[in-house]
Amino acid sequence: MAGYTKNYNLKKPTETEYYNVEDANINNEMIDGILYQKVDKIPGKGLSTNDFTDGYKKKVDSMQTLYRFRGTVNSTNELSNISASVGDTYKCKTNFKDYTWNGTDWIDIGEEGFVGNVYNYKLIIQNSKSEIILPCKYEVGKHVLDVFLNGERLLLSSDEQGTDGHYVEIGETNSVSNKIKMTTDWSLQEGDVLDLVVRGDYSDTNV
Repeated sequence: MAGYTKNYNLKKPTETEYYNVEDANINNEMIDGILYQKVDKIPGKGLSTNDFTDGYKKKVDSMQTLYRFRGTVNSTNELSNISASVGDTYKCKTNFKDYTWNGTDWIDIGEEGFVGNVYNYKLIIQNSKSEIILPCKYEVGKHVLDVFLNGERLLLSSDEQGTDGHYVEIGETNSVSNKIKMTTDWSLQEGDVLDLVVRGDYSDTNV
């Protein structure tokens, strides 16, 4: 059975498999897209640093692709019987946590008590701005929103000065919002691409 590369999930056939042109083309398209959207590191900016909690780092390290919600299982033991693709996500009924397949292991990405589906959205920025209206809703303060800028994950900040992140959620804790705001040192430019992973009952509501 073919494996996948560590960083970008490029398909890696075994030595006993025949060369598959379609697999090679898919790999080339992924590499081309990743290189085109690559964000060069800017001195003084912390986009690629690990200056966030161990819990968030575990989630980032495990995430090789956007989550795809596939269903529920009664216990984590059932996950070993599932033939999953990278990014497939299941909710465990016994502990109310979500688990996603990273190509090697089932990784715990959920928070205790979380209930809801997982949705993916893409937003292309039309002009330079700091406050962004999202194509979805999320619950503020529940850590149910993940934001990626041109392929790299942005960090949620505790304040608009960006002392520990790149954006803030707009709204009171536990309220429902469809906006985020970039912190002082960050702004989005025309043509930037935001990929959003949203978990929760409000995320697929029209805005």
